[in-house]
Amino acid sequence: MGLMSAGHIQARVDKHGLDAADYNRSRLEPSFDDPAYVALADLRMALDLVRSDEAVRVLDYGAGGSPYRPLFPKADYRRADCVELPGLDYIFGADEKISESDEVFDLVLSTQVLEHVRHPQLYLREAWRLLKPGGRIIVSTHGLFEEHGAPIDFRRWTLEGLFCELEEAGFRRGRGWKLTCGPRALLFWAMRHGGTGKPTMKSFFGAGWNAVRAVATGNLSWLNRQADRHFGKFAVMEDGAQTPPIYVGVLAVGHKETRT
Repeated sequence: MGLMSAGHIQARVDKHGLDAADYNRSRLEPSFDDPAYVALADLRMALDLVRSDEAVRVLDYGAGGSPYRPLFPKADYRRADCVELPGLDYIFGADEKISESDEVFDLVLSTQVLEHVRHPQLYLREAWRLLKPGGRIIVSTHGLFEEHGAPIDFRRWTLEGLFCELEEAGFRRGRGWKLTCGPRALLFWAMRHGGTGKPTMKSFFGAGWNAVRAVATGNLSWLNRQADRHFGKFAVMEDGAQTPPIYVGVLAVGHKETRT
């Protein structure tokens, strides 16, 4: 099939800057000055474990601005989304369907998309349909993270829960990682939300929280560097390790079995 334009599908307008240059830069090359540096840097580190220099055919399924496209430099790279963005190859609607033949892609990439999908099983089964036998899907999504749009936010996952979704859609379980774990997660949250709220100074807790607010809002770059220095080992932790029960993100790989 040929590539499709918006056609009869009612695409949403991008109201969240998904194609903005800084959106892509902060994900591919996160800076210590970025408010979400810790989570973005950890996801980028995890994606380095699954990137490919091979000449594969990739579908970026829920692409946004495709910030991670450079991790697949030799790929025939196709982009799909449900919002209006420049340079898309496919636009899909609420049924998650893409106008393309079966079994045409070697890899489906889905980064920080699944939490915004109303029907995750429809989305994952469509990915399974589009993959060649022997292909793989790379999925990252949120564990413990704030509610946010782009355009709608529906749910969160544990790593085991994400693997259950993949297996239900027909995939064989591959490698998986928990991202931004334990003390690194707590520091991330202190930096990200320490500046919110105005507790009273009349209590010990209120005074302490105001001190956290002052440090978090005035020393972002320094705190991000300390997170890397002291809690770097908690950035990306593979499934099976003794990982802390608190983590900000998850990344899992599923495989479509080859025919026998």
